[in-house]
Amino acid sequence: MWTDELTRRYAAADVCEGGKQSVLRPSAEGSTLLLRAAACLRTEAIDEGLRLAERSLSVFRQCGDSRGLADAARLVSCAMIHQDRRKEADRLLRDELAVFQTSARYTSKSAEARILQAVADVSSDRRGQKKREEALKAAGQARDLAVDEADKGLEASTLAVMAKIFIKFKGDRRACDKEGHRLATKALELFRETQDVRGQAIAAQHSAVAQCNLQEFVPALQSLQAAIGFWKQSEDAMHEAHCLVMMAEWLLHWNQPTRAGPAADQALALYNSHGIGGQRATKALQLAVRAQISNGEPWRAIWTSEDAVARSREKKDQRSEAKALLCLAEGYTCSPSGREQQEVPANTTRRPPPEDAVAAMQKALQIANRLNDETLEAEVMTKLSSMHVKRIEMEEAIFAAHDALSHRDVKDPVGKGQAFQSLAAAHLHNKDFATAERAARAARDICRKDGRWQGDAAGVMSMAEVLLAEQKVDDAVDLAKEAQSLYSEHHDRRGEAKALVFVAKARMSSEEYEKACFAAERAHELFARLRDEEGKCETLVLAAQCRIQLLQRQQKQSSAKLKGKKASLKAPLPWEDLSKASKASTQAREAAKKLGDPKAEAAALCALAQIYIFNGRPQSEIFNTLDEALFVAAEAEDPKSEGTALLLQAQMHLEASELQSALKAARQAQLIVDKSGDAAQKSQVESILDQLRGHEFRVDEAPRIDPRMVVGQMALPMVSGPDPAAVRATIQEVTKKMVGSGSDIEADMPLMDIGINSMNAVLFRNKLITEFKDVELPTTLVFDYPTVKTLSGLVVEQVTQAATAAQQQAMAAAMPMMSMPGTAYPVMPQPGVTPIEVASKIQEVTKGMVGSDRDIDADMPLMDIGINSMNAVLFRNKLGSAFEGVELPNTLVFDYPTVKDLSELLMQLTSG
Repeated sequence: MWTDELTRRYAAADVCEGGKQSVLRPSAEGSTLLLRAAACLRTEAIDEGLRLAERSLSVFRQCGDSRGLADAARLVSCAMIHQDRRKEADRLLRDELAVFQTSARYTSKSAEARILQAVADVSSDRRGQKKREEALKAAGQARDLAVDEADKGLEASTLAVMAKIFIKFKGDRRACDKEGHRLATKALELFRETQDVRGQAIAAQHSAVAQCNLQEFVPALQSLQAAIGFWKQSEDAMHEAHCLVMMAEWLLHWNQPTRAGPAADQALALYNSHGIGGQRATKALQLAVRAQISNGEPWRAIWTSEDAVARSREKKDQRSEAKALLCLAEGYTCSPSGREQQEVPANTTRRPPPEDAVAAMQKALQIANRLNDETLEAEVMTKLSSMHVKRIEMEEAIFAAHDALSHRDVKDPVGKGQAFQSLAAAHLHNKDFATAERAARAARDICRKDGRWQGDAAGVMSMAEVLLAEQKVDDAVDLAKEAQSLYSEHHDRRGEAKALVFVAKARMSSEEYEKACFAAERAHELFARLRDEEGKCETLVLAAQCRIQLLQRQQKQSSAKLKGKKASLKAPLPWEDLSKASKASTQAREAAKKLGDPKAEAAALCALAQIYIFNGRPQSEIFNTLDEALFVAAEAEDPKSEGTALLLQAQMHLEASELQSALKAARQAQLIVDKSGDAAQKSQVESILDQLRGHEFRVDEAPRIDPRMVVGQMALPMVSGPDPAAVRATIQEVTKKMVGSGSDIEADMPLMDIGINSMNAVLFRNKLITEFKDVELPTTLVFDYPTVKTLSGLVVEQVTQAATAAQQQAMAAAMPMMSMPGTAYPVMPQPGVTPIEVASKIQEVTKGMVGSDRDIDADMPLMDIGINSMNAVLFRNKLGSAFEGVELPNTLVFDYPTVKDLSELLMQLTSG
């Protein structure tokens, strides 16, 4: 602020009357030096600015110009602060103030007030409450002098300094921010009266900061926008850019990247057009990259970073080049298509960074080594350790983190905290819990000691993750709540919401579903306020899963109380609880679809299928939902949701006594669970397999084959399979209709490249099953058989196998009798029995078993109409009574699954 008032008085000092250049008078020479110094400071040429300001100070002192001396002293102190020499700046100003107050040579009260202003500003920047109190006292003295001199401009600038002090003041923060806003508003009015546009910009900027601290976001943005307008009006591009950077930073913090992006881009363009590099341009670049990535445009972040790298190389500014390379690495980390423009999946941040990101990071490290810049090297190694953690390269992450921490002279508590967090994550992955906890604790302590609450909270969360991995759930939750309190205290809604998500997951792991649901719903409210769609989606899925678990527990408890005939039934659930769970599941699926997050969508589909089960929806609808969940889970490479869907399918088949289907789904789930290592799902798989083994018919044992049957099979003629060309042509037709194409699809063209995706893959599979009735296609068809060529091979193979099986069955029916090894079925001839009579008796027994008045279709599987493992023995016994003298096998329903098959068997047995 100190350089903002210099041009008003000194701009005309170096030109004589009539507009012609003359020999500079001492005061004019000082004015010129002062203006050049101010210009250097605005372009961050600090050393040159300090040299010129010190020369102007000497000139003004020689000629006794008190106003010039005061302004030169203020400018020198400003340059010293840029060099982090605050103590020297404070000493210089106090020495000059003592001269003003004791020397008869300097009688200007206005100049003394300006020195007091500068003392107040420097003291407000120094650490400690005592210094801020001294600053406020000096500013009050300056204001009194301004009022005595009736200098409204000086009074306004003093009020602006006081507003800045109150904004930084410790104690009752809200009261201080309110006072700061009041003083800034008063300063703005006085600047408006004196038509001081630059002063209005300063006051509006201070007012915006105070309103932001008061959580008055809309007024804060309006005040900052007004400040930007004033700076533009006064043609001060640098301060305009500074305010744009501030706006971008605020908007990103409030999760408005679409508005933050243009602000950061404008600031970066202003810096570039005026040749400004260094820290300010780097910060604008970092904000622009963050906004572009948040807007789903990581390729644009790569372009912006590459441009910054090129500009830095042109200026031979290696430090800025290294910073731009770090931004480039971040862009590559979030871009699945590299520099190419392409829609970014929602789960990109969960994928490991590509080699391009690592290469950019290594180049930045090489620059740091060449410059022998320990601070930059530590920063790069910290980011590199974090990247190695994401790539699951834990040994490299540990080495990089230790390297970053080895630079003990570097005063960067935030960077050191991040390095310790990377160490904690790497050791946690290696299950070295003791070391991981020490690293997480160090991350917390180093930031807490330096007053960095963000790092403190992040370190606490790292400790919580370690304790949760050790299954110390209560201790982990206590730490997460501590972090939540820190985030809440500093109005960080996103951090608070993430801490609540952790609490919800921890509570779920200990089966405290009510508490987990409460935490998830609170987190959802915070994410909704932030308009964070990804956070909303995650919390909706968590809430749905918690409510389903609560419903399962409630149903189990209620069912246990049922007695008598109802004891085997499931108790009904309260409508209100079902409605809440259904709403949460539906909203979770819609949010996941909108976001384009397949992992969240798969989890939501599993939850929705469970709701359908509770509501008694048709089995076809439930299985279709589970099939879709399986496909989406496979696409997202999410073994947890895939395992959940298969377990639900297995349980559904088991309850319907479809034992072979239940076994198949359980075996598939077992394979997935073995890979994922999910203990809870592993227990569920074992439970289902135990139930299957407990049935009378061992569905997991290989069928016993009659030796005579083997001979019959060996004598079968070779079955000719379908024409591969015809199969391929049929698949071509189905595929072309699905994607709306008139030309044939290339045999090796991936189906997902032509439009067969997670949205229509299940429909595509069903259409193929309609065309090829004898084939059984997997839910993950498009992943397992991704081209027309591989699909054709699968269909030909399955159709051939089905034809062979049909021929074997026909031969078996033609044999006089079939029996298992070691088992004989004595036959009592019953002359005169016709096929019609046999079929009629079987129909009567079957209709009596299932309670139907209509004849059963001869090819209808008996298990589909209610003859299952629970009543198969009774059914066999009734048939034995109807056909006296005939002994039927225990596995009758499995070996002869239709009325037609039974008729053929009984004709053989009764006509022998």
